[in-house]
Amino acid sequence: MELGLGQRDVLAADGWHAFFFRRSGLYQFWMKDMRLLFDIVWIDGNKTVIGVARPSTGTYPLTVAPPKPDPVRA
Repeated sequence: MELGLGQRDVLAADGWHAFFFRRSGLYQFWMKDMRLLFDIVWIDGNKTVIGVARPSTGTYPLTVAPPKPDPVRA
């Protein structure tokens, strides 16, 4: 999970990468060694999109967080 898509130069046009967590929560991501631009979509325990972000590349150690709390956890 720490590497994710870091250090990659290309991603297939129909490619994607997903992180699944056992517990609902406000998970943040960092862009260490990230060379690609992409969207991060947060989906809560009710399968509702709660946030979308398009982070800049190479923002490490800054993190990207979902824009609002997860209602399942609240």
